[in-house]
Amino acid sequence: MMAEVEVNAQKRPKVSIIIPVYNDEAHVAEAIERALAQTLSDVEVVVVNDGSTDGTASILERYRDRVVIVTQENQGAGSSRNAGIRASCGEYLCFLDSDDRFAVDKVEIQARLLDDNPDIGVCYGSCRAVDARNGTTIKTTRVEHSRLDRTMGPFPPHYPTPGFMVRREWLERVGGYDSKMRFSMDTDLRFKLWAAGCRFMPHRDVVAFYTVRTGSLSGNPAEQWAMHLKALRRHFEAMGDAIPQRIKDEHLATTWLRIACGHLIASDVERAMKSFKTALEHEPTLFERYESWALVIYYLDPTFPLPDSTWFPKFSEVWQRIASFVDRDEMEPERRLRHNERRKRGALAYAIARRAFFRKRGLQARWWLLRSLVFLGGKCPSDAHLRHIVQTIIGPLLTNLVVMALPILRKMKRR
Repeated sequence: MMAEVEVNAQKRPKVSIIIPVYNDEAHVAEAIERALAQTLSDVEVVVVNDGSTDGTASILERYRDRVVIVTQENQGAGSSRNAGIRASCGEYLCFLDSDDRFAVDKVEIQARLLDDNPDIGVCYGSCRAVDARNGTTIKTTRVEHSRLDRTMGPFPPHYPTPGFMVRREWLERVGGYDSKMRFSMDTDLRFKLWAAGCRFMPHRDVVAFYTVRTGSLSGNPAEQWAMHLKALRRHFEAMGDAIPQRIKDEHLATTWLRIACGHLIASDVERAMKSFKTALEHEPTLFERYESWALVIYYLDPTFPLPDSTWFPKFSEVWQRIASFVDRDEMEPERRLRHNERRKRGALAYAIARRAFFRKRGLQARWWLLRSLVFLGGKCPSDAHLRHIVQTIIGPLLTNLVVMALPILRKMKRR
């Protein structure tokens, strides 16, 4: 069935904002209002109703005279975005999910960047992740200002979908989104643009706020990562020999590891074992990396903290602070490698201590905390921060003893 489009005739706008929506009557009105409130007036808003069965259609009816409305049977996010592209007229395009928000000057900032830099196909800015439960900011993804293209490396930069703007000509050149992909369609589009030679420009301005919902690992993680695997293989084929086989194997192994974890969550042990085997075929030393074990633990127990975890910010902040105490510029290369390995062990040991503590396994928590301090050696956080995290885990009575023992542990590690 062809999409039904209601268009208000006007001159071609500078920017089209495309909002796909499916059964989100609670948020779509605010998303539209934010899009219409942009400081750049030369904007059209295209809303694609992807077969919603709730009150979404009646809400969209209120905006009939102000937006382009596309109605289609439920076909998924990729198809919705492509329908929006076809119905839009703007020179530049950006995409806003119905539960996300643009900063009011996002379109003006990014349209000006593309106007001033005709060699740039995509620009993207900083974004803030917002907790869906209470609206608080979980983290801000910040970027550095520079031009990027495939000569800089085999993979494009990662950015949240509401954070970027793209020239129409580049979207048409790569064929838009893959409408058959239920997941990872944004990753697939980035890969296609990168392989085609599109140049990317990051900028530091915060331009969007995207919603993070607890339980993002629900559903079918194995299927989600299988779609990522599909995008990854396409990218390898498009890039050819520009990506060394070693790099390909590392990425394939990690993806198969995630697929295996997804099967474990679904209690499909047989398929999980096959996926683990495939991962090890690509990288036999996969389980010699601490990150691999952390990943498996996290999938089996989502309360386990991973670095940059958007689901458990109170853990991720501490993990990042511990893992970033590295004066790498002052180190010799060999010593830098040893230190990086040590901080990985320390961060993982600390995370396991937190997990054990919240499982009320006191002795195990204290043991892993001490191992963390030994691994981190002389690169621990400030004494005040250290006292805080130690007290959180083992209580005030033992905190002084641990802090007093720290100089001895540091000396032992330096030897």
